[in-house]
Amino acid sequence: KQWYQRRVAITPGSEELNKHKSFEVILISGAANPGVGQSGTKVMVKMKNLLNGNTWLWERGKFMNRRYLMQDMYQRFLDGDETLDETPQDEDPFWDPPGDVLIGTSSAFLQALAYGIDMDDPILITDYKGEDQGQMYVNISPCDDKGKCMGEEYFVEDSSELLGKPYSYKITIKSAEIRDSRFNVGSFIKYKIDGDEEETITPTVKASLSPVFNHSRVVKIDKVTQDTLDFFENSCITFQLYGCQEDRESDKSLVKLSTKELRQREMSSGGISPGNALSRQLTKSNVGESSALKAEILLLKRRNDILAKKEKSTDCDSALIPLL
Repeated sequence: KQWYQRRVAITPGSEELNKHKSFEVILISGAANPGVGQSGTKVMVKMKNLLNGNTWLWERGKFMNRRYLMQDMYQRFLDGDETLDETPQDEDPFWDPPGDVLIGTSSAFLQALAYGIDMDDPILITDYKGEDQGQMYVNISPCDDKGKCMGEEYFVEDSSELLGKPYSYKITIKSAEIRDSRFNVGSFIKYKIDGDEEETITPTVKASLSPVFNHSRVVKIDKVTQDTLDFFENSCITFQLYGCQEDRESDKSLVKLSTKELRQREMSSGGISPGNALSRQLTKSNVGESSALKAEILLLKRRNDILAKKEKSTDCDSALIPLL
């Protein structure tokens, strides 16, 4: 409630000072913020430039600092301070340089690794509201310690067979399809797996909404334990897709509008009121559960296909025995 009240306190200042910015309290899932844990959520403030669509996500500390500066600027405006227009851009609390912003996340569930099966299905990219932002093409395959994939013939019927043995798997981020054209500037992916101290970051691919990353990494496990199997069965790797932003030229038709008119225009075109942050988080949670269910169904199908193929091969070998 306090966050909501502070957000409301900012908005009138933005409108009356005509800063062309909107502010919204949002909840970011733990998957998109490894520091808070998979099951946690992080409260942030999203600032949006209503003229060119650029966005920024502010953590609590930064928001609180800016809030006081904004209140001071607003009070000077009410007092009739004529020097406000001379405020340098880098001293304006309503301004931030364009930076990288989280477009959305994709989660690859790891159950298949416990059975020696690779995962090679496109996965949905969703933003903090659970809305579709594109697709990511990722392959996660069992491999040898040099990164050579084991192939379709490799299969583990019972995951407990892996206990006490070394195990390696290869993560390959092939490409992505991004729906929002303003991220044509550039994009890159971050991810972190169990045991990593720092995030792995792909190179930035510029000038493409269909970036080809061709990033690969081999993960080596010296000895599989029950914790390893539990990790495979119950966890996922969350890939965070970031977009680069630049100070693009504003739409000339929008420049004529006031901040209040721009906010009303955004709300009428499908904007969601700030009071719905919790429902958006629940939507995101539902998307995650749906993705996990889909991954489990695909795993069962792959296991059945492999077992059927193996059984057919065994039947063929049995049929040949009398002929020998």
